[in-house]
Amino acid sequence: MPQAFSRGSRKRLPAAGPIEPCQRPPRRNQTIFILLNVEVVQEATIAVSDWNSFTTRTDGRMGEVRKSAPDVAKGFAALAGAAMKDGAIDAKTKELIALAIGITARCDGCLAYHARAAARLGASREEIVEVIGVAVYMGGGPSMIYGAEALAAYDELAA
Repeated sequence: MPQAFSRGSRKRLPAAGPIEPCQRPPRRNQTIFILLNVEVVQEATIAVSDWNSFTTRTDGRMGEVRKSAPDVAKGFAALAGAAMKDGAIDAKTKELIALAIGITARCDGCLAYHARAAARLGASREEIVEVIGVAVYMGGGPSMIYGAEALAAYDELAA
């Protein structure tokens, strides 16, 4: 029977999925890997079906964060502004890069914000599809699933 042990003890925990049984308790890094592996599976659930509503709701939640942690929010806004302004790479290309990273990171909020920004900066659907191709190349199968979500976000938010 697969088993896992809690950190720093011999207390048995329920198995977190199909884990090969081991003869001895897993080392710490093995236990952490198992726990992170479970987290990744849980994070892969795509909950967004209406990108406009999701973005509106997230905008409101981000407004609450800005009110609650104004210094952090100002710092993040300054970082985002500096990173995304035109330079050797134009802002549209930077948004396409950010969208690709959002796909590989499987971040719904990233898809929404960067698909919307790419659309506002004139990115075409064809450019989005090519970005998805690069993200799939870099991120494998999970990026294929999130690439489809990015395209749905772009289609809805560009309309």
